[in-house]
Amino acid sequence: MQLRGVYTFAKTLDDGDNMNTSVATNSPAFVANPLEPKADYGCASFDVRHAAVINATYDLPFGHPGAAHGKQWVEWLIGNWQLSGIQTLQSGLPFTPQLSYNPSNDGDTRNPVRPSLNPNFTGQVIQGGPIGYFNPSAFLQALPGTYGNVGRNILQGPGFVQTDLSLTKKFSFSERWNSRRRSSGRGCDRIRDVEGRVIEYVEEFGAELHGPE
Repeated sequence: MQLRGVYTFAKTLDDGDNMNTSVATNSPAFVANPLEPKADYGCASFDVRHAAVINATYDLPFGHPGAAHGKQWVEWLIGNWQLSGIQTLQSGLPFTPQLSYNPSNDGDTRNPVRPSLNPNFTGQVIQGGPIGYFNPSAFLQALPGTYGNVGRNILQGPGFVQTDLSLTKKFSFSERWNSRRRSSGRGCDRIRDVEGRVIEYVEEFGAELHGPE
């Protein structure tokens, strides 16, 4: 059996990046206050705090010589199976709560303003449900002529979990020729997805033929 794992802890900070203009990142496209760009300093839109990948390969203990009591065709059928898997785990991307309008009256109608924190709010901000991923009661509308005090990218979106499994069978025709047949599946699960739990399964088939070079 072979087992390997990789883990990365990272934190990326900036006051703006080229991903801000993408709707998928749910980040403001421009700084909230052009006269105070440092107020936008925070987690980058591509900041992934935790990322881990684990893969394993296991030769199934079937079809050893003599296991089928001399029936070679049975040993040929049930032997040489290999199970492989890859597990991918990743924390969610940050995003920014925004108002649907600009109460600062600075003349920039393109850029919504961030709200202010609600000092009387208690409880969990992130609820994780498909309807209402975060609790809007945690924030207040900014007063007319002012900017909200909420920072950029202070909330974290849903994480990502993906499992890839592969089952491979090796057929040996001779000492020089062998073939491998592979069937693989992929399960994808977004934890606490904003649009609900998403599970995807994809099945793939493949074959390889190895011979003398």
